[in-house]
Amino acid sequence: MSVKLCYSSPVSRRSFLRVGASTLVSPFLLKAVAPPIEVSQGVTRKRYDLLEELERRACLYFYNEAHPQTGLVRDRVRVNGRDDRRVASIAATGFGLSALCISSTQGYLDPDDAAARAERTLTFLAKRAQRHNGFYYHFCDMETGERAWDCELSSIDTAWLLCGVLHCRAQFDSRRIRKLSAEILDRVNWRWMWNG
Repeated sequence: MSVKLCYSSPVSRRSFLRVGASTLVSPFLLKAVAPPIEVSQGVTRKRYDLLEELERRACLYFYNEAHPQTGLVRDRVRVNGRDDRRVASIAATGFGLSALCISSTQGYLDPDDAAARAERTLTFLAKRAQRHNGFYYHFCDMETGERAWDCELSSIDTAWLLCGVLHCRAQFDSRRIRKLSAEILDRVNWRWMWNG
């Protein structure tokens, strides 16, 4: 399944996050914490529809910008023209795993397709992606999983990845996904990272 997004102007990842983070987080928090919003609660239908559309596009962005076999998500993309860069971000991959869960629940993707992509991604992370003591490199080649640009092992980026792994483990009713998640989580050697 391939879903295409339309962008009206080039936007960098940083500016997208700086301007849109609070708006994008709102629909996730509203669904997780509060009952469905009613127009009488002060939120207009137009604003709610906008938040829904932002949520859908954000989720599909992570789906479209992930390698279909490895699940690793590009660190950044060009919005005007073909993007052949192969550098992925391990944090973006964690966000991509959560986006699969949300897409499955919200109907942005077929739940079976979302679960299949999550399983492929977790398999790649558990079996092939380059790591050390369970920690992943900040940047990696999205096809091979090898370290890119002589970058660091990242505790924070690995933590974002693990959030996505945990989300998949909770979302999908799959023995294989639970097993792969446990393998990834149990491999992280926090004592090694804390040592100086």
